[in-house]
Amino acid sequence: MTVLTLTRSVSGVNPWIQDSVEIFVNPGNTKAGTYGPDDAQLRINVDNQVSFGTGDEAAQAARLTSATTRVAGGYVVEAAIGLAGQGGLGTLQGLDFQVNDATAGARTAVRTWADTTGTGYLSTARWGVGRLVEVWVITSPTRLGPPPCWHRRRSPATTSNRARR
Repeated sequence: MTVLTLTRSVSGVNPWIQDSVEIFVNPGNTKAGTYGPDDAQLRINVDNQVSFGTGDEAAQAARLTSATTRVAGGYVVEAAIGLAGQGGLGTLQGLDFQVNDATAGARTAVRTWADTTGTGYLSTARWGVGRLVEVWVITSPTRLGPPPCWHRRRSPATTSNRARR
């Protein structure tokens, strides 16, 4: 995920009061409301410092691999998240994303993808849905058209904001 921001701040005392991306994962898209043992709230700040919200912190840490890069005008967050045995091609996963924007130790803006109530840290009920699909990767940018210039590769989730409830 690429985040555009004029300032990048990690001086906030709490991790959600820093420039960061939060990823909420509900394996299997159960939408049970309360967090189950496999549900996760993962937070990655601009310097790749990881923290966790609701849920089992040790279990969430074991399922996350992340990296960040500062770029002109913002930063990039990459994350690989284990789906507790509930992944696979074509599966639906409950998801939400939140960007926290901070300046000089204060959170100045929050933007969420699916749950507009701002309570995704309390309940999985309003998160969006992602379907795991194969991705076509262009290997020959000078030739346009169907295969053979495209190769299939399994991918992490592509997301859809449909069927949230």
